[in-house]
Amino acid sequence: MKLHEISLIADAGNTISVKSCGRGSTIVFLHGFPLDHRMWLSQLIELSDRFYCMAIEVRGFGESSLDGEYQLQDLADDVEQVRRQLSPDRSVHLVGLSMGGYVAFEYWRKYRQNLATLTLANTKPEADSQDAKVQRLQMAERVKREGVWPALQSMVSRLMAPEAVESSVGQRVAEMVQSANPSAVAAAQTAMASRQDFCQQLPLIRTPCLVMAGGHDVITTADATEQWAAKLPNHKLRIIPSAGHLSPMESPEQFTASLVEFLISHTP
Repeated sequence: MKLHEISLIADAGNTISVKSCGRGSTIVFLHGFPLDHRMWLSQLIELSDRFYCMAIEVRGFGESSLDGEYQLQDLADDVEQVRRQLSPDRSVHLVGLSMGGYVAFEYWRKYRQNLATLTLANTKPEADSQDAKVQRLQMAERVKREGVWPALQSMVSRLMAPEAVESSVGQRVAEMVQSANPSAVAAAQTAMASRQDFCQQLPLIRTPCLVMAGGHDVITTADATEQWAAKLPNHKLRIIPSAGHLSPMESPEQFTASLVEFLISHTP
């Protein structure tokens, strides 16, 4: 697999980093916090023989630029900019994990006509509670003061099932976190703290949805995911028993197999 590195200039002036490969129907991958395109490498390798895959890096992460604070709807605009420039004549299969799922909800709200399917992995439709907002904003300030790793190290272990933390997966996650831009981490926390609640809109999402959760996810639990997914009128639910919050990395074979099965059923 050859990964093509593309830099696009959005209407807002920011540079969007996209890693692409393959050919066929278009899949757009949106990474979680505070990671980058590397979290999707297993999926890019496995899917590039039958799909055109694009992994977008959120503002300030990876090689994307950060030009100040933003809202999650701005990231949805970035996704649409990428679609228009790299896949203009096609609807896309949008796959978002955690923070990427929040952006996927926003993309549905603004650009649903351009969606073929929506995969929502290890995420949730609820906005933050007041306490959660305060914690995010405090974390943003701590990152600015102390740096990314001192501020986020304790969080990293909660992202994975216990056996994954000390594995090569845990090492790869730590490398991504340690390489993250402090300003990007702070901006993302601030944006997530003010995100919109989509709970009331779930019954309106007619786009075919695949909802995925990890059996060991302590951030977006399988039970909670099953409850909100039931409100979607056209969905499939997949629980990956051995995974935590980063199911595509912890259980790549199961995640990718479930994704392929779903996408093929919705690809002409």
